Amino acid sequence: MKKSIALLLAFLAFTSLAIHKELTWTAIGDSITYMNGRPELSKNRISKGYMDDVAARLPYVHFVNNGHSGWTAKGIADNINNLDLVKSDIYSVFLGTNDWWTCLPIGTFSDYENNTGNQTVYGSYRTIIDKIHSLNPDAAIILITPLHRTDYVDLNSPSIFIHGDYSPNKSGVYLAH
Repeated sequence: MKKSIALLLAFLAFTSLAIHKELTWTAIGDSITYMNGRPELSKNRISKGYMDDVAARLPYVHFVNNGHSGWTAKGIADNINNLDLVKSDIYSVFLGTNDWWTCLPIGTFSDYENNTGNQTVYGSYRTIIDKIHSLNPDAAIILITPLHRTDYVDLNSPSIFIHGDYSPNKSGVYLAH
């Protein structure tokens, strides 16, 4: 047992000293992505975003923030050729909460398979992923689903209020159950 622990510790020490290839990560998303590195927009209530957390743990990964506050998967897909996306090793796509709130239908996987257009979340993801593949067919793609959300009140415009996921959207659909 002691020998196994010693080997594991030696392995971990060796791999932590290994030189990592520099990687570029493009994060595509909505305000959750956009707010990273912009604490003034939240009146400094948010000091660090998820990209900062990843970069702190993986210093050889350099990120490009391609977040768009308030945008949906459809909005990203409709504007995909105007987003100045760059060739990267890794792409993350973190969308969905605004799609739910604005009642964009999720669609079906056949919308993705058949490339039916941007009228559903699945169809929009097809457009986004096709663009990523055109930039780098070997890139890793990470799809991040919407997280649970509480009520949202815009700090700069308190009249803007969006209910959390405990409440259905205008179409009667809950974010998750």
